[in-house]
Amino acid sequence: MGDAPPPRMPGSEAESDEAANRKKLEADKFADSLTKKHAKALMLAAGFRPGPNVSLQHAIDTFKARQFHEVILYAVFLFCFTVSAYTQRDVLSSHLYVNSVRSVVINKPFTVVPYFKSFRNITRQGDVWGYLEKVLPDYLFEETWYNGEPFAAAERNSVLQVNHLVQAPRLRQVRVQSYKCKDGPGGVTNVFRSVPERLEQYLIDCYPEVGNRWSTEWARDEVLPGWPPGNTVKYRSGPELASDSYSSQYESYDGGGFAIDIPLNSSRAEVKKMMLHLMENKWSDSKTRAIFFDFATYHMPERFFLSVRLVFEFLAMGEVVPTASFRTMRLGFIDTSEYVSLVFDGIVHLIVCRFIYEDAERFLKLPRYWLTDLWNYLSLCMYFVFGVALFFKARFFLRSLPYVNAPPDELDRQIASFDFEGLGWIESQIWNWTALNSVLVWMRAFRYTVIDSYALLIVLPYQLSVSYCPVWCARLCVYSSCVTVHVRVRIFQGSGDACSEHDCNAHAQTNYCRNTPTTLWRSFRTLFSTLQPRS
Repeated sequence: MGDAPPPRMPGSEAESDEAANRKKLEADKFADSLTKKHAKALMLAAGFRPGPNVSLQHAIDTFKARQFHEVILYAVFLFCFTVSAYTQRDVLSSHLYVNSVRSVVINKPFTVVPYFKSFRNITRQGDVWGYLEKVLPDYLFEETWYNGEPFAAAERNSVLQVNHLVQAPRLRQVRVQSYKCKDGPGGVTNVFRSVPERLEQYLIDCYPEVGNRWSTEWARDEVLPGWPPGNTVKYRSGPELASDSYSSQYESYDGGGFAIDIPLNSSRAEVKKMMLHLMENKWSDSKTRAIFFDFATYHMPERFFLSVRLVFEFLAMGEVVPTASFRTMRLGFIDTSEYVSLVFDGIVHLIVCRFIYEDAERFLKLPRYWLTDLWNYLSLCMYFVFGVALFFKARFFLRSLPYVNAPPDELDRQIASFDFEGLGWIESQIWNWTALNSVLVWMRAFRYTVIDSYALLIVLPYQLSVSYCPVWCARLCVYSSCVTVHVRVRIFQGSGDACSEHDCNAHAQTNYCRNTPTTLWRSFRTLFSTLQPRS
């Protein structure tokens, strides 16, 4: 009699063993089908130095495990980054707040005869003083309601009755020192000649631009008319005025100058008299290069600070160019959402530190192959931008927290003790760099996408060499444009504004990109499945 057959295992165990054997055979078949180039790329992607002592199956298992953890971690990173960015800035409310104040400050005409003139139509010195005298006092120092009823004490010092002035408005002038035209700037004769010799008897004094290195060597003991009548104004430096430097499209100005702070207990009539007094006493002249008018408000319902800077630049060629800066910001931590946003931001930076550590470890282990992977250069750019944004965030909190956490100070009603424009510029840099980083972060996410389950999974997404750069750049451009168009369409749909022809075309482009989420899902599903060649 023959040997008795072995006892049959239960159905579930037999099926499990059969599936495991089939899986092993498929894996072996897959490993045997790989070319040397693909096998080498897979070992490098798994973090092993290629050689005969490295098991290809072990490299495959390590590669899958590593990519699984990296994809999960990056998904968490993307979620935290997006939540942090969206919760820290209320774009819609900020836009509405700025427009409401801008409309009353910029669009109000200061003369209608012989033609309509508003802030944007200012070109001469007389226009500047007409605007300062007739427009700003009406909105910053309102005293009565529309029916003539006087404001209560708590209702004064506001713009549109709901935006409270937080400190005294400031009028500041930046001046230069004149020089004799025949001597040239700085008195250097025979080197500079500002006018031809034939015109020297007519042109006596010349005035440099602010950017000229001789323009800062002017007499600091010069005095200008002040307010009330009989007072004078002397030069004070930027630190003395608690004012930072400012750059426009024409010039850069330091924070110093001749400044007059307008107390909040002033009446509208007093402010108009002050402006008229300064104009009659020629407070600005040929030495003037810029006049700044700064004020800051706080909107309680949205917890917004608004910094407004109106700049009148007196260009060397004689024209006056007006520019306006409106910057909204939230200072301190008032409600729970701001603490939640800070927590998510902290998680993002901790994960970035983890990414930096992993890349440094891989570079030290396989420096030559790490440098051939172009995705790593995108990661370096992302780390750099995160570092710059973190630097500006630190500056923002170090300057803003001492101000908002300080006790009430009656001195704020008399002088401008804080530079809101400088703080607003720092916050704008935070969001400029964060916006750039959002592009880099989402581009880096394509590192984990798989389009072809065989060739691209083995080589391209994880060891992107120079030879594959054109193909992947084209694919990244398509994907990035799809994501960008989708975001833009969502913004226009959410804002409720009518889009232009260019923006409305984005709706049609979105239909072309509609299959992108399906492609990404299939890519991730392929990544987590068993590696096998496409039949």
